[in-house]
Amino acid sequence: MKKQLFYLMILFSLKGSAQKYYPLIRENVTWEIWGGNSMEICVNFPKKQCFFKGDTAINNKIYKKIYAYYAFSKIKTPFCPPFFIDNNQAFLDGFMREDTLERKVYIYDENKNKEGIIYDFNLKKGDTITYEYAIKGMKVKIDSIGSIKLADNEIRKKYYLSNRRFYIEGIGSTTGIQYPYINYIEQWISMACYRENNINVFSGINDCLPYLLSSKNLENQTVINISPNPFNTILNLSINSDENIDVKIFDIFPTKILQNSFQQNINLDVSMLPQGSYFYQLSSKNGLLKVGKLIKAN
Repeated sequence: MKKQLFYLMILFSLKGSAQKYYPLIRENVTWEIWGGNSMEICVNFPKKQCFFKGDTAINNKIYKKIYAYYAFSKIKTPFCPPFFIDNNQAFLDGFMREDTLERKVYIYDENKNKEGIIYDFNLKKGDTITYEYAIKGMKVKIDSIGSIKLADNEIRKKYYLSNRRFYIEGIGSTTGIQYPYINYIEQWISMACYRENNINVFSGINDCLPYLLSSKNLENQTVINISPNPFNTILNLSINSDENIDVKIFDIFPTKILQNSFQQNINLDVSMLPQGSYFYQLSSKNGLLKVGKLIKAN
């Protein structure tokens, strides 16, 4: 009898763990949304960083407020890397609520003054979801359901859609939490990264962007030298500081093509880079130090 009870306890324990649900709407998590335009010089670029903060009542229902920080570039024209998140001022970007028992997420449409289902984590293979937000009556089929292991080793359900997109339980869509089913042609939206408690647990098209902690980080409180510029085979970097400095170099797309760390000075071998324009970013554990443009000569 005791042995049977023991096996029953194990069975219920496994069943409970298999049915664990990861809510989408939580505070202390962020979604970094990028855009793209095939007509721009830098075709991929960040748009905003979204997060939930605070509640509000609409039509007798309680919604979480979606806020967002703008992304910006140190290079004013064109809008090219290095990019950063300006967390000095947020703007209200929408309203969502979640029924954790039904495992459904709703978004409020201010233009129609009504809500619609944006995610249904109870769906099975072959089921269809009707998306009313932004596109009226768009139907998307669940082609298959798999799983994905995140950077924190958690396993989440991954829903593959008939429009070649997918969304992840507790995270949302590859096109951002608000527009999960839209296909784009010359312009597009993608989720670049997802953070929990400021730790990157999922990356899409790019790394998570650094924050602009304050304007002081961009001031020349330390002496930084980068030469020569234009460069050929070697790039010399020096700083009057003993702390560890992280250097990243991006192309115009923007793809990170080189990363290294140093103290006080370093000579980077950049002979493999083709002729053209590049962008650099220098940072320490305290935040961003300097960004700028580089030219590879003949």
